[in-house]
Amino acid sequence: MQRLKASFSGAAFARHRHATYAIGVTDSGVQAFWYRGAVHASLPGNVVVLHPDEVHDGYAGTREGFSYRIVYVEPAQVSDACREIAGRSCALPFVREPVVKSRRLRRLVDASFAADLEPLA
Repeated sequence: MQRLKASFSGAAFARHRHATYAIGVTDSGVQAFWYRGAVHASLPGNVVVLHPDEVHDGYAGTREGFSYRIVYVEPAQVSDACREIAGRSCALPFVREPVVKSRRLRRLVDASFAADLEPLA
């Protein structure tokens, strides 16, 4: 699992994809992004869930910019967790809407950031 905490203004990143689930919490501002053919916006406290290999971009929805914390989780780890919970193999979870209001997911992202982050350098 990898974690990232970042702040951006303007265009944050061009269209790309990850091999992982990306689960993040918008901490401030408006986090806007193109995903699955539509533009979405996440406000502070909202959770963004992006599925593996889904193309997306990111940019500030206002001049003030945005900040967020995000966790990247390998699909195999998600599969193992599903198997542990269900007691059998099951399909990987799918979240229809990429921006959700979920206290449970927000708390999980918060918990993953409870330990100190290592500097990128």
